[in-house]
Amino acid sequence: MVNLTDYEIRRNRILLAVIESFIQTALPVGSRVVSEISRLGLSTATIRNIMARLEEEGYITHPHTSAGRIPTPKGYRFYVDHLIATERLTEKEQQWIEEAFQQSAMIEKVMEKTARLLYEITDQVAVVLFPQTELSLLKRIELIPVKEHEVLVVLVTSAGFIKNALVQVEEETGKEELLRISHFMNAELSNLTLSDAYDTLYHRLLDERSSFFYICKRAKEIMEISGLLEGEERLYLEGTHTILEKPEFRSFERIQSILSVLEEKKRLLEILRRDSASEGVHVHIGEEIGDEGIQGCSLVTSSYRVGESQGTLGVMGPTRLNYGRVMSIVRHIASKITEWTETF
Repeated sequence: MVNLTDYEIRRNRILLAVIESFIQTALPVGSRVVSEISRLGLSTATIRNIMARLEEEGYITHPHTSAGRIPTPKGYRFYVDHLIATERLTEKEQQWIEEAFQQSAMIEKVMEKTARLLYEITDQVAVVLFPQTELSLLKRIELIPVKEHEVLVVLVTSAGFIKNALVQVEEETGKEELLRISHFMNAELSNLTLSDAYDTLYHRLLDERSSFFYICKRAKEIMEISGLLEGEERLYLEGTHTILEKPEFRSFERIQSILSVLEEKKRLLEILRRDSASEGVHVHIGEEIGDEGIQGCSLVTSSYRVGESQGTLGVMGPTRLNYGRVMSIVRHIASKITEWTETF
């Protein structure tokens, strides 16, 4: 444990007071407010001197129209790394989350509910990156005739993912033939990852010279047309309208810039993909996000596991996020998703 000097202790308490007051009020913080919150017993003149040094060091700054101070991204980073106290969820919130998972039986519904829960509990933008399904193990494939040249392909994975597609086939395919093809695929592809399943079909087709050649050929054609063995990235967003309600984003240009990044999704996907590769909570503050359009925002994420696949969920809002609370929420919900899918 690092031993802090008296000055560092006072400095940290004053920085903490500035940040927590600004998180609550969105108003610049003066020395009198800091004195009341920090309870250091220092004169306002001493507090002003320390605040001036914090400003010189880049932890706080002040708007031109106010004598009060506001945190900078550097200040928030120091706060998250060294000063923050995570908050426990209330019993009501924990029960709310528990009930949401108990009422869901499909992974797709769980992802939708997760995004809604994150938004409703935090009143911020919720982002949920669906796990990459190509790493999931194939459990079952069903081919259901719809019309003469239409087949409904349903794919179920061991983690509970259900993918389906309506495909048009050139040759008329009867129910018995579809049954033979589905039996062949389930025997050959069961317990393979989706990416390995396609490779297996391809190599079986090259090697096959028996009566199964036709069935293997039709199986490969149907799965190619359906696209169900291909990887996909689905990103759920909830609560984008909350951006309009934040005092930091009053100008039309700021709102338009943030909404544009959310709609385009590219940068969000890059961050969420990277964060899914490691466990724990990740906090991206301001310019750390790497997109000028959302530099005034922060993103808090946590990875979760669904079978063999990993996904990421998170909360995005202004840099004035209640980091301690948001970090606890994303950590708790991520662990609940992992726990829920282990029952499959």
